[in-house]
Amino acid sequence: EMEPFIVLLPFHLLVCKLCKRAIPVDEITTHLRMIHKSLPASKRVDIIKACKDSTALWNNQQELQNFTVPKEPILVIDLLQAPLLDGLKCNSCSYIVCNVQKIQTHCRMIHNWVNPNKKEPHDMPWRSGVPCQQFFRGRHGSVLFEVILPSAYTAVVQQ
Repeated sequence: EMEPFIVLLPFHLLVCKLCKRAIPVDEITTHLRMIHKSLPASKRVDIIKACKDSTALWNNQQELQNFTVPKEPILVIDLLQAPLLDGLKCNSCSYIVCNVQKIQTHCRMIHNWVNPNKKEPHDMPWRSGVPCQQFFRGRHGSVLFEVILPSAYTAVVQQ
């Protein structure tokens, strides 16, 4: 029994259903001890064993250096935290952040963008209001990716 973890296919990620975040297999022990300390120790041991017995999962930060997020928009993943709705996505690549300074720096450093006269209206090399999610809270694999909101969700957001 892996509860509260579940394997998220096709990404081969272990997701904590309580935190709604992916956790590398090698970090499960720490995650359970620090975040879910109310679980009895014997239950935590069983969970850790079940998770480590699962195959073809991302195990550690070193492996996650090779993890890539979807480049094209995908449906919202309900097992993850609710999507952010204020993403800024580069028009030239799939880079997404929720901070204007970070997208400006990205466009300037990676795509040689020059900020035009700030007093006149102009097109920016990014889209705003992009719904996005992330698998991991930090470190490798924590980049944002664009998601498609279900129509019911979009209707609630627009009200």
